[in-house]
Amino acid sequence: MILKIILIAIMVIHTIFDFILRSIAIKHRELPLPEEVSDIYSEERFQKFKAYKKDYLFPGIFQSLLSLIVDIVIIVSPFYSLMERLGRNNIYLIFIVTLLITSLIEEIVNLPFDYYATFVIEEKYGKNKKTPLIFFKDECLGFVSNLVIMCVIVLPLTALVLHLIHHTALTSFTLTNSILFTLILAVGIGVVMLIAMGLSYIVLNIQYKFTDLEDGELKDKIIYLMHDSKKKVKHIKVYNESKKSTGKNAFLLKMLWYREFGIADNFINENDEDELLAVLSHEIGHLKHKKNIYNYLRYIFISMLLIVLIVVLTHLPFFNKLYIYFLQAFNIKTLNILLLGEVIVTLLRPIMRMLSIFNNYVSRKEEYEADDNAVKEGYGEALIQTFKTLSSDELVDVNPAPIIEFIEFDHPGMYNRIHHIHQQIQEKNLNKEETYGQNNIQTYSHKS
Repeated sequence: MILKIILIAIMVIHTIFDFILRSIAIKHRELPLPEEVSDIYSEERFQKFKAYKKDYLFPGIFQSLLSLIVDIVIIVSPFYSLMERLGRNNIYLIFIVTLLITSLIEEIVNLPFDYYATFVIEEKYGKNKKTPLIFFKDECLGFVSNLVIMCVIVLPLTALVLHLIHHTALTSFTLTNSILFTLILAVGIGVVMLIAMGLSYIVLNIQYKFTDLEDGELKDKIIYLMHDSKKKVKHIKVYNESKKSTGKNAFLLKMLWYREFGIADNFINENDEDELLAVLSHEIGHLKHKKNIYNYLRYIFISMLLIVLIVVLTHLPFFNKLYIYFLQAFNIKTLNILLLGEVIVTLLRPIMRMLSIFNNYVSRKEEYEADDNAVKEGYGEALIQTFKTLSSDELVDVNPAPIIEFIEFDHPGMYNRIHHIHQQIQEKNLNKEETYGQNNIQTYSHKS
């Protein structure tokens, strides 16, 4: 019972913390916009932006409270005992049944809010182009794909962990065994990650229709953007975002050796060519900084560290007592992997929040680095104009409260981002002037 009380207390505190952040955001929006972003919204458009955010406020609060109540009911009820019976005491079948039913509950809770957001709020502000048929198709596809990807990730890793626990209990560790143990973990985690990414790519191509960008001047300019990049993007595709929304986006998809530009048809049809090239210069900046392999290795290392920790803990005397206490707290006899994961994630939520803040900081830094590449290629002003246009079109909070940006944003807020680009442009122009002056001095000296 104590464990359940702790879990509920953490959930409630987390929800209250989110409400506090929402209130900070609301108060901060009443402040005048800084000079760098003051021309993004006209007075009328700015009032529409605030009305748009207000329309999302109460449904968002109600959805958060309803989700919290549902989570508490699941914890205090004999829900997991029922999952154990339905799973016939088989660890893998219990996971599948629990995942299916909890996902269904989550979908039932969120579906009305998603429908309201799409066909009432987004429709009201002219941002939605989905039909009910497309909406429910996307919802079903997202539901099924999440189930499949979770099973692909969790079930193989669970089998690997259980096998290693059994194997390490019977085998003494030598240098050879340790190396073999590490290799098996790394390969296993790497294969699972690749399969999950492949499935995500398939889902993306089901949700949208991707077609190759036609040969021509635009494609040639995009290819030229990569002239000084060792890594090239060979696939440049356009997808039909216009069938679902007014959104405009361009992204770089990276899966080890495979790289693909995805460009929303809205972006090509409604924005200047330089604005599109500016965004793609930003994406190529990510490619040049070679963070792709580093991120893969980081994920594999963190996963390996977690698995090693689990394997080691299972051989410690006090672990059996904790394990028995965990089973008794939820009145079950067979391990429920999903429940265990949710308990661990909830208990570690404060630590995970701190890690999230650090990851967001690293991500924002990488975004600044990628913006610098657009400035270097001569697209700094075009990138600023793109951000301003998209922010106005999408009703973006261009000046978020600093504390919220620090805690929750993995991309810089628009004010800080535009301010940074302006600084880089000034620095670039200053370097040009200095270089030009030095060349003139050298030329004059040579003539003398």
